[in-house]
Amino acid sequence: MATRYDKYLLTDSFGDDREAIRLIMDIMLKATVRFPQGHAAGFGVDIVWSGNNRAGYSYFLGSSAGQTDPSFENHRTLARDIVPILRELEFITPSQYPNIKGGFWQFTPQALDWYRDHSGPSDDEVRKKIGRMISHTDPANDWSYYRYLCRSREIG
Repeated sequence: MATRYDKYLLTDSFGDDREAIRLIMDIMLKATVRFPQGHAAGFGVDIVWSGNNRAGYSYFLGSSAGQTDPSFENHRTLARDIVPILRELEFITPSQYPNIKGGFWQFTPQALDWYRDHSGPSDDEVRKKIGRMISHTDPANDWSYYRYLCRSREIG
């Protein structure tokens, strides 16, 4: 399948479903990219029932469930199932790890690369830029005020 991996990919695929896009971008992909290399983070899906009626889909982040992998969860419920669209975009693949059974998905390298290219600067890049701006706007380079704040936090 030839997928157009531009910055509007999720908007084109999910339309006006801002909650689904926010879940994918700001929670799932962001957390997955930030985990150390080699970590098999992904997400699971459960159907939410209200009596006999399907009320939505609950998504939670997790790990490969290895003994050394830190686990994390952040349950979110959406009215729609986002798995078929993400599979069509080739953003996810079923878990490749034998200790995880069914309903667990991993993001593909293409999805992670797309996120890195289109998600904006990382937190570290923002902190570095702020530090440079402060440094360039302080001609005397007097960091005593900033050092004072750091020390006051350490003391408590």
